[in-house]
Amino acid sequence: MFSWILLVFIVRIFGKKISILNILGASALIQLLVDPSLVFQLSFQLSYLAVCGIVMLMPFFEKITRTDNYWLDMFYGWMAVSISATLFTAPLTISAFGTFPTHFILANVLVSLVVFFVVLVGFILVMSAYIPVVNEW
Repeated sequence: MFSWILLVFIVRIFGKKISILNILGASALIQLLVDPSLVFQLSFQLSYLAVCGIVMLMPFFEKITRTDNYWLDMFYGWMAVSISATLFTAPLTISAFGTFPTHFILANVLVSLVVFFVVLVGFILVMSAYIPVVNEW
């Protein structure tokens, strides 16, 4: 998914209007030009379906869950991302695994919080490695 984020930055550098779905499609096309067998990989299919679901359904969820409480909005946002991704990946998930996850909302919210802090700590550790005192420690 890094490739479509990179394309967003490239498009913004040139000052063009961004169409996330077009960039997502261009990203998939570039990857498939490099390795056409990716189209058969479940991870490729699930990743693009999840991002497509998030891009297409998030505006709808943002409209119906708007509150005055910042933290409640953040929680609703995490739930909306989880629901959006799951709705778009559900048919493929059921087809490939024969089951549908019923605990995805809570699990995804908890996992995304943990991953956020793990990535943040990892970034801080990598950046602090350039400080000689910290690096020696």
